[in-house]
Amino acid sequence: MQKNNILSDCRDILLLAVGNARHNGDWNYGPINSCFTRVYYVYEGRATVHINGRMMELLPDHLYIIPPFVTHIDRCDGVFGHYYVHFLDKDHRLLHLYSNYDLPFEIDSSLFDRQVIERLCELCADMYIRDSHPETYENDIQIQNVIAKYNALSEFNKIEIYSLLLTLITRFLEKSSKKNGIKDDRIKRTLQTIGSDISLPISIDKLANGVALGKDRFIRLFKQEVGETPVRYIMKQKIERAQILLTSSDMRIKEIAYSLGFTSEAYFDRVFLLYVHLSPTDFRRQNYTV
Repeated sequence: MQKNNILSDCRDILLLAVGNARHNGDWNYGPINSCFTRVYYVYEGRATVHINGRMMELLPDHLYIIPPFVTHIDRCDGVFGHYYVHFLDKDHRLLHLYSNYDLPFEIDSSLFDRQVIERLCELCADMYIRDSHPETYENDIQIQNVIAKYNALSEFNKIEIYSLLLTLITRFLEKSSKKNGIKDDRIKRTLQTIGSDISLPISIDKLANGVALGKDRFIRLFKQEVGETPVRYIMKQKIERAQILLTSSDMRIKEIAYSLGFTSEAYFDRVFLLYVHLSPTDFRRQNYTV
């Protein structure tokens, strides 16, 4: 799917928070794993974000993006001034974009970028974060409160906000590249099999037999094409689906676990904690949006 097609389908993007924050050694949070996208415009000082196994520095005159469901840790030991924009894609259509394109974490910013965010601040003057600790605003009550504030805005303001948010997303898309496509037809068929129903128990032996390969050869080829083992890929797909269900449904955690093919809630809890660094209960408490 092309970038512009994905964006044209993203009709249900909700602004959760926008504002200007200035810290002095007190922006130290994490691990954080949220159901919404974060964009930062840094204008003063520096900070660091540990994300995807790397320590990234946040510097003035740059824009930064953290997609949903990506665990990160924030740190600063001095002055750090930035604008923040948090928005929720309730239909999770942006996840397709994040999954298929390598978006840069950092891009050079311009005066125009700052003007876009300042305009968002003007339109949504009451949607700033009162307390910067994620636990105070990443919970179901607060998210519902800010969604109610957003829904109370005029339709004209919502249209302008929507266009401004797409402008920010597009800034990162302009610098993105499509992830390497799968070349081997056998692995393409395997991915289709996995994606057809991630809720079913998936046997590596059956996947290998399905493409007429021995198990060891299949695992090597899969890792060569996809970049990770089939077990890890399958588990990541299950956990991503679990994150969506935890934030957008009222299913009990046990029901989610069994619906995704886990043999017990305890096993699901261990795997979820391993990948997300939060328990399913804590993750839902931070991100529930129903």
